[in-house]
This record gives sequence, structure tokens and C-alpha cells, in this order.
Amino acid sequence: MEAQIHMIAKKCQTVAHHNQTGIVTFKYYYIFKKYIVAFRVNHFDTNGRVMNLSTLLLGVFIATAVALLITYTILSVMRPSALKGLSPKVGSLQKATRVGSSTDVRESFLTPPGATFSTYLYCTINNKTQTIGTQQDPIPLFSMGNALRFEILPGGASAPARTRLLVKTQGPLEKPEEISVAQFPEQRWIHLVIVREGRRFTVYYNGEAVSSSRTQYFPVVNSSQLTIGDARLRGEFALPTIAALPLRIEEIQSELRDTSNTRHEPYKPTDIMAVFANLGCPNGLFCFSTTSPPKTDPLKMWSTPYA
Repeated sequence: MEAQIHMIAKKCQTVAHHNQTGIVTFKYYYIFKKYIVAFRVNHFDTNGRVMNLSTLLLGVFIATAVALLITYTILSVMRPSALKGLSPKVGSLQKATRVGSSTDVRESFLTPPGATFSTYLYCTINNKTQTIGTQQDPIPLFSMGNALRFEILPGGASAPARTRLLVKTQGPLEKPEEISVAQFPEQRWIHLVIVREGRRFTVYYNGEAVSSSRTQYFPVVNSSQLTIGDARLRGEFALPTIAALPLRIEEIQSELRDTSNTRHEPYKPTDIMAVFANLGCPNGLFCFSTTSPPKTDPLKMWSTPYA
């Protein structure tokens, strides 16, 4: 049987076989020769005719589809998180806090073609009778040296407060390019995410895109220190992270669910000493504390104006 198949394959490029389902025409029969030989027991009847090669082609199609599905799952769903946690993990917004290193910023955010920075911010007002900031100068929520700056412009009698993203680019412009962003919410936790894809910057608040714009020129690449906070702010930050690739919105929302509760309050790392301090002293145990006055030293001389 195999000798006949090899002979037919060398002489013919188009072969028609009659079987129970009708006429099946195969062009370039030589391509399918090895599959016919390998499966001759299942695909040939006693007369040497093709039983059902369409089943073979269907099997090849299904196997290819399964392989593509597995590849997509590995690359998209099961890939490890690219987010890199920065230190300190928590801090106050009342001062400019250095987070991570300049190498982290350069290698993970400014140099790659795409990158992501995220952190939780809780902006409060020190004096509740006024808006954030007592000066008209911009107040940075965070900055990466002179390369990137996310800041609040306090409002006044003539203009409302607004938020913007400043990007230093490689073009001939002397000033950084400005991207308008929706006003940053106050007095509640906000998961702030900035995704860079080439010249495009997209800003997310709690998993929702609030701004997406493209700069005229590419951002500069330099050694910039990441700082969060300012002396004119009140509040705190938590869980700053950076990634050397642009995260999709599904990944951003997944990270938000995994690191915060339903009110978007982050799960902050807990100091073990703070846990014991909050537990207090159980009743009946000596915890080196007393509410009684100290004993009088018998050798100490007391004096009073009424003696």
C-alpha cells in the first residue's frame, strides 16, 4: 500500500477519490503524503481508498487553535506581575519624600518604550476653611526630577483649582509640555496610575482613565529622583510601584482589587511593634505601667511656703 501511495504522489498533483461521502479533491497531494502513510490504517478501507481526510484536517485545525490559546494564556494571563515595589512603602504627604532610586526611575520608567507608575494618595486639607494650598504656586503630588511632574494648581477667586502633568521632552521647547488632567479628588484614597506608551501618557484614578494625551516630542531620559509629597500638602501615600512596561486597564483594575478594599483604601504593611502597642495590657498581667504616684524618697527634703 505504501509503495502505491508513493508512486501516485510522485506522478500526480491532483487526485480524486470516490468514497461513501462523495468526491474529495486534493491539490498538491504530495504535501499530505506523509499524513496518509502515517494514518493509512484509519483512513483507508480494504480497497485502498481514502475514508475521510477532512477529519485529519479538522484535527490539525483544532490542535493549532489549542496551541494558540495556550500561548495567549501564558503570555497574557499567567505572566508574572511586572510591578516593582518601591521603598518606603508608606509615608506622609506633608514633606517631599524620596522614593526608590534615580536608577529605578531611569531604567524602569524613562528608558523603556513603555512604562507604568502607580501609588495610593490620600490628600487632606490642614485648614478645612480653605482649599488645598495657601499659595498660588503649583503643588507637586509627585515628581521625577525635571522629567515628570504631577501637580495641583490651587484655585482662587479668578480661576478654579486644576491638575496637570508636566513632561520634559527632547524637543526645542524650553518649557515642559503640559497635559491637562481631571481635578485630583481630595479627602479620599485615590489609586493614581500613569501609563506611558512612547509619547502617550494616560492617567487613571481608581482604575478609570481620566486623561490620555500625546506629547509633541519624546520625553527626556535622565537620572531623576522620584519624590512624593510637599510641605503644603496634608495626607499620606502608600504602595508606590513602577513597571518597565505599559499595563493594560484590566491589569490596573486587577492590581487595584488585590491591594485595596472596596473603598480603595490600600492594604498597608503593618509594623509588628504597632500591633503589640494596639493590643494594650491584658487584665491581671504586669505590663510595667502604673497609675499611682512614685514612692517618696525618705532622704529627700521637701519644702513648702506654708511651713
